[in-house]
Amino acid sequence: MKAYRIILLLALGLGSGVLHLLSLRVPDCFGFDQLRYFSQTTVWIWSLSLFTFVFFALFAQGDKLAERSNFWVFITIISLVWLISIILLKTSAPLLGDGLDRITSVRGGLSRSLNDQPAMLDTIIHLLVFQLLKSSREGNFLTYTIISYFAGVFYLISVIIFVMKFFSQNTERVFAFLILLCPGYIQLFAGYAENYSFLPGLVLLWMIGVKEAENKKRWLLVASQILLVFFHLFFLLLIPASIYALLTQPAKKNRVSALALALFGIPAGLASVFLVFKHYRGMSIFLDVGKILSLSHLSDFFNHQILACPGFLILALGIIIVQGRQALSNMEKSWLIAGLIFLIFFFFLRPVIGAMRDWDLFSFPAMIYTPAVVAYLLPRLKHESGFLARFGSVVFVVSLFHTGLWLWVNHSEEKMVERIRFHLDEKGKSERWASAYGYQTLARYFGLTGRVDQATAFFEKSIEIHPDYSQNRLSFALHLWSLGRYQESLQQLEKAHQINPTNPEIKGFLAYFYLGYSEKLKRENRVQEAEEYRQKFLELNKETQRRR
Repeated sequence: MKAYRIILLLALGLGSGVLHLLSLRVPDCFGFDQLRYFSQTTVWIWSLSLFTFVFFALFAQGDKLAERSNFWVFITIISLVWLISIILLKTSAPLLGDGLDRITSVRGGLSRSLNDQPAMLDTIIHLLVFQLLKSSREGNFLTYTIISYFAGVFYLISVIIFVMKFFSQNTERVFAFLILLCPGYIQLFAGYAENYSFLPGLVLLWMIGVKEAENKKRWLLVASQILLVFFHLFFLLLIPASIYALLTQPAKKNRVSALALALFGIPAGLASVFLVFKHYRGMSIFLDVGKILSLSHLSDFFNHQILACPGFLILALGIIIVQGRQALSNMEKSWLIAGLIFLIFFFFLRPVIGAMRDWDLFSFPAMIYTPAVVAYLLPRLKHESGFLARFGSVVFVVSLFHTGLWLWVNHSEEKMVERIRFHLDEKGKSERWASAYGYQTLARYFGLTGRVDQATAFFEKSIEIHPDYSQNRLSFALHLWSLGRYQESLQQLEKAHQINPTNPEIKGFLAYFYLGYSEKLKRENRVQEAEEYRQKFLELNKETQRRR
């Protein structure tokens, strides 16, 4: 075994810990900044433990232990520990991604939930489960929690099938299993509110389908590809890789299946383009040309990869080590096509709600390349069993420590909110809209959970960051109205209407509140004031009719 490999492995393993410590001093490190929100004691314990386990992983005889272990007993124990862990470390609040919007929209029924929604089948599943829970006061919260856990079970089963399909030796299976249970995107299974939870498991089934297509069993590839598209339209990007996998085999039925996928992809792609231009401002979903190679974007993209795949740098080292040993199979070429397409697409995609809060959407590439690289590397390293165990152990230890800390931060509402606020404040000038929207989300969440003072303070902060954003004023107006602060509510709505005079939602609420406040004043015998607001209501209605 070459010594330089061990030295590089040690350097990258220890470097992972150093990266986390670096985030204590360097602000823009949302991919590995979890330690910032813990006590100094926790920082030292975590750091020393990581460094110790990395050394232990390098010098323990992990290969012998893995080969002698009973694989089924091992995965049973690890699976139970994993499932218990994601339940105990349940996500505390729907504040990452668009979780709060998902939770509130589910009460609006099918049309509201599916409006501008690219995750159709996932949304329908949530609506069906909500029908069983809607009598509960927190039925919408419970819906997302239960489905998140169920998706975790589905992912676990998919990992087991994947490991059994692609690896023949115990050592490979043990380390593949451990590594695939520890990427950052397992946060999606810890009671997380979003419409992405089924995707990691479905991606594994698609990868198995690519392998089965080589044996003329194409149904799993075709079915998983179509399912992925219905679970999220971005997985139309997989179709070229699926077609390539089918066309590498000469069978006529493969060509027919490839044609069927192409015919399915064309209308689905056109529908996606229509959705993007109707609801997402067309090409503005992509970054401006001047920002693509900016330092801030490159930093954000690196953060996304480390957060979703903590062993990213070590796996890259593994690819360099085994490069040229064995030609890529057609199956691996299909995975490579898929991984590259997703990496390139998401490199150019704009994180609309801010790179830090949009972490879940930007974990899509890692859902593909993490299992693909594991399946590519471990069989090529098995001829050096000692190094395979060391390599797998270090990737697992780094992933476990990183992802465990990530789950822990999000399990604590206090730490999660502190982290979100830190990054919103940091980006307050460069990403004004995203920061204002982030504070608006915090305010809405605290309002829904009855913490009125914090909600009011966060609404005010949102307006301070971006005073010309009409939606934060609309949300603040609804909050103030619910508190009985009617005049302040109307002031916010009037300002929102001045900023965005054509917005039908703002005009609708303003008219309704004018009329409602007029009726209230009339009941209090403040007739003249009541008439003034009734006239405002009538004038607004006339303005609306003229615009039509």
